[in-house]
Amino acid sequence: MLVKAILSGYRDWETYLEGVIESEAGEGRSKEYYKVQAIISRTFALKSKEKHAAEGFHLCNQVHCQAYLHKRIGPAVIDSAVKATERQVLLDSSGHLAPTFFSANCGGQTSLPAFVWNVEIPSLKSIEDTFCIHTRQAKWTATIDPTAWKTYFVKNMPIPSMIHSVICGYLIIRLKTERPFLFIQVMVYACKIFGKNSI
Repeated sequence: MLVKAILSGYRDWETYLEGVIESEAGEGRSKEYYKVQAIISRTFALKSKEKHAAEGFHLCNQVHCQAYLHKRIGPAVIDSAVKATERQVLLDSSGHLAPTFFSANCGGQTSLPAFVWNVEIPSLKSIEDTFCIHTRQAKWTATIDPTAWKTYFVKNMPIPSMIHSVICGYLIIRLKTERPFLFIQVMVYACKIFGKNSI
């Protein structure tokens, strides 16, 4: 269910933040962990506060704003961490609120913004993340029927097979260079389906 947040003052924002941290970070963490998450989430929320302005509210409870389950039954350490970091945010080199995107797991290497949103954000680089590989979301598999996948792409991207081959070659070169840990096997599989069998 979509929950719309209209935040009218400083205390509203901090109460909202307590709910966000409970929803995003869960329970059982140290206070220092929650303090870091509080600064990241506060910065993200303030930077995104006009995201739903045209719809008449500030933020929603979906993950593109930040998860907000509004339970507020979590441990007092979360509220304490928010209070301890009161009014603290992250700024970029120009003094503006920094982009503080985060995810449950990056698969061992963070992604370049261009791969996610097709937009370059100079301050965000792709780096190896040795913490993610030890979490329960780090390893997963998904099976897609090759015929169904090819049918979907041909239907939604009706371009000649030669262009498919060119696109595959470009993606392989780029991914080998910039994202070797996450998407390369998927691209190899896709290209094999479309007839490019040698890498």
